[in-house]
Amino acid sequence: MKNSAKKTPKSVFLCAAISGILMCLSFTFDWLWPLCFFALVPMLTALFYQNDRKFGIQKSIFLYIFCYYVPMMLWLHSLYPLTRYGIGNVLSAVLLTLGILAIAAIEGLIFVIAFLPYQALRRSAIPLPITFALLYVFAEFLQAVAGEFSFPWGRLGTLVCSFTPFIQSASLFGTLFLSLLIVLINGLLAYAIVFLMRKTRYIKPIGCLLAAVLIFSANIGYGYYRIHTATQPQQTIRVAIVQGNLGSIKKWDATLSETLSTYNTLTRQALENFDADLVLWPETAIPVYSDNPAVALVKETAQQTQTIIATGIFTRDTDNPDVEYNSLVAFYPDGRQSEPYSKQKLVPMGEYIPFSDWIDALRIQTPYLQPGTTTTLSLDEWQAGGLICYESIYPQVARQAVLDGAEFFLMPSNDSWFGSTPALRQHLAHAQLRCVENGRYMARAGNTGISATITPLGTIQKTIDADTAATLTDTIGVCQELTLYTQIGDVIVLPCAALFAAGWIMLLIRALQKRKNAE
Repeated sequence: MKNSAKKTPKSVFLCAAISGILMCLSFTFDWLWPLCFFALVPMLTALFYQNDRKFGIQKSIFLYIFCYYVPMMLWLHSLYPLTRYGIGNVLSAVLLTLGILAIAAIEGLIFVIAFLPYQALRRSAIPLPITFALLYVFAEFLQAVAGEFSFPWGRLGTLVCSFTPFIQSASLFGTLFLSLLIVLINGLLAYAIVFLMRKTRYIKPIGCLLAAVLIFSANIGYGYYRIHTATQPQQTIRVAIVQGNLGSIKKWDATLSETLSTYNTLTRQALENFDADLVLWPETAIPVYSDNPAVALVKETAQQTQTIIATGIFTRDTDNPDVEYNSLVAFYPDGRQSEPYSKQKLVPMGEYIPFSDWIDALRIQTPYLQPGTTTTLSLDEWQAGGLICYESIYPQVARQAVLDGAEFFLMPSNDSWFGSTPALRQHLAHAQLRCVENGRYMARAGNTGISATITPLGTIQKTIDADTAATLTDTIGVCQELTLYTQIGDVIVLPCAALFAAGWIMLLIRALQKRKNAE
C-alpha cells in the first residue's frame, strides 16, 4: 500500500492527454495559435504539483506526444484509397490508420528517451520549468537527427509563424529557441498555479507570472525591432511562379504533352505583362527524366521567352544511370541546362523505403530515389538554395545552403497529398521559418498550392490559393548577409544536451551508491 500510494495519479495522465489535444488544436487552426502558450499548462501543473510522488514522467510525455500527433497526422487519410497501388479499400484504411499510430508512437518514444533523466533532475537546484523546457527542446532536436525515424514536423516554434514579431528571434538561435520560449512560458504559468495550490506566499506565483510576461515581451520586443530596422535588398529578382493544379494522381494520369502544355501556357500568360528574370515550376512538374526528348519543349519556351525556367524533374547520375534523383533544374534562355540540385531529404515510403536493405521484397512496388549532395542551384549570376518539398522541415538543409552561398530560396513542392487539410498551412509555416532563420527570400511553387513568395521576416508577400491553376508574379530580394543563426546553428541544443548528460551522470551515481549500500 505504501508504494502504490506514491504512484502518479491518473489525473496526471489525463492532463497530459488534454495538453496534447490543446497543442494540436493550436497547430491545426490558424486562429488558435495563442493557445500554444497555455496548452502545456494542464500537464505541467499536474507534474509539478505531484513532484514528490513516484513519477510517471515517461508515460505522461508519451501520452502527450501521442495525443498531439495522432489528430495532427489525420491528413494521411486523404490518401485513401490506395487502389492505385493495388491495395483494397479496407486494407487501405487499416494501413493508413496504422501509419498514423506508428508515427505518433515513434515521436512519443523519442520524447521518452529525451526525458529519461528527468527523474534524477527533478530534485536538483534547477527550477522545474527550466529543466522541462531544456529536455523538451532536446527531444525536438532528436526528432530531426533520428535517422530513418526523423520527422520534425510538430516543432512548437512553427505554431507561432502567424505572429511575425515572435518568430524573429529564430534569426538568432533558430526555431528550437522559439520552442524553448513557448515551453518555458507554459512552465512558468504552471509553476505559478502550483504555488497558488500550495498556498505559498503570493510573491512566488507573481514572480513566475512576471517572468513569463518578461520573456514574452522581450522576445516580441526584439521582433518589432528587427521588423522596423529591416532594410530593402540592393538587388532584386523578378519571379513568376506557375501553379498548374496538377496533383500527384492527376499528373500521372495526364499525358506528358498535356502536362507540358499546361505549364507552358500558364508561363506564357504570366510573361505577357511581366518581364520575369526567373520562372519557377513545382516539384516534378515534368514527371520524366531530364534526358527525355520532351524536355526540349521547356528549353524552347525558355529561349523564346528569354527567361530562366527552374522546374522540378527527375534526373539520373551521369556515371550510373540506375541512380535516380528528385531534382530542381534550370533551363537557360541560350538553350543550356544547369547542373541539378537534388533533394537531400527523401520522403519515407514515398521516395525510399526505410531499412530497405532488410526488406528488399518491397522494392518491386516502391519508387527508389537517392539523396542528393549539392546544396545550391547555380543560376548564372545568382546562387539559389534548393528546398524541395519535404526537406523544408529540416533547418539544417536550408542553413547549409546559405553557408554555401545561397542568396535566396527556391522551393518546388508537392502538397497535393495533403488535400485541403491543415497540413497545407503547416508545411508553409516551416518554409516561413527557414526564411527567418537565414534572412532569405523564398519563391515557393506547389503543384496544387500553396504557392507563395516569402520575405526574410517570414511574411507572405503574395500567394496562390490551393486547388487553383494560376500564376503569381512578384519581386524577391537577393541577400548576402548571414544571420547569427546561419553562422552558429543550433547552439541552443548545447545546454539541453549538457542537462541530459548531467541527468544520466546523476542516475549513474545513484545506482553506484545503491549498489555500494547493498553490499
